[in-house]
Amino acid sequence: MEVAFRSAGVKLSQPARWDSLPGIAEHRLSVGAIRLVSGNQLHDSVIIPGNDQIGLWASPVLELVLGLTDTSAPPQAAGLFALSK
Repeated sequence: MEVAFRSAGVKLSQPARWDSLPGIAEHRLSVGAIRLVSGNQLHDSVIIPGNDQIGLWASPVLELVLGLTDTSAPPQAAGLFALSK
């Protein structure tokens, strides 16, 4: 998504260095596996989905269209699903 927006001249987020990502110390094994597969080093910058403070999801350019939904049970409201027999 970031690449598409940047090609149109809109930057959604700034790349973040691996070693500055929140929680990186708690996920060393996962980070090591990702680095091994991708070839990235801790000083390399990456674009991340992020959260409300960092990455794409923190972009002031994007607007939330549909909020989080409860996925513990299927929707029951009439008209949401059309069942065919």
